[in-house]
Amino acid sequence: CAFLPGHQKLTERVRKRLYYGLDKDVSLDALSCPVTDIAIEIFQKSAPSPIRKLHKKYAAHVSREACISPCAMMLALVYIERLRHRNPEYLQKISSSDLFLISMMVASKYLYDEGEEEEVFNDEWGAAGKLDIKSVNNLEMNFLNAIVSAFVHLHCLHARLVQVLNPNQSVLSFLGVEPLHGPS
Repeated sequence: CAFLPGHQKLTERVRKRLYYGLDKDVSLDALSCPVTDIAIEIFQKSAPSPIRKLHKKYAAHVSREACISPCAMMLALVYIERLRHRNPEYLQKISSSDLFLISMMVASKYLYDEGEEEEVFNDEWGAAGKLDIKSVNNLEMNFLNAIVSAFVHLHCLHARLVQVLNPNQSVLSFLGVEPLHGPS
């Protein structure tokens, strides 16, 4: 998210609203526990197959190993939302674990892979997700085919980030998830 206008202020809002705390020394290169819990719920709902169902241990491992940023997470959720509306058949065919891995990988590539210093390699994502390179390449090709009509422009991502970080709106309500204790 470093290339977005108002990056510093946005980073502070991300830390506060997505449960990263206010310590500036704490890195934003992995998902916080509450955000991981939210992601699991959304991915399981979006890809309901009982095969390779997404669990916290796997999501936390991938998040840590692949250094998933909150911005990549938000973009992946935008992809999922668009797939639910434009290609729900795809979501019925993929496991929630595979959807988590591949949507995070594609989002990270879009945001950070400029081809020189911050390259995103499929074999590294495969290692993080405990999959071989051929499986990752297949997942990526299928995912990209599924989202061709669901392309996310950078200004749409920025608008979503601003919306989710609105102090008058809870993160859970933005993501379409009711808190466990019911609406407040």
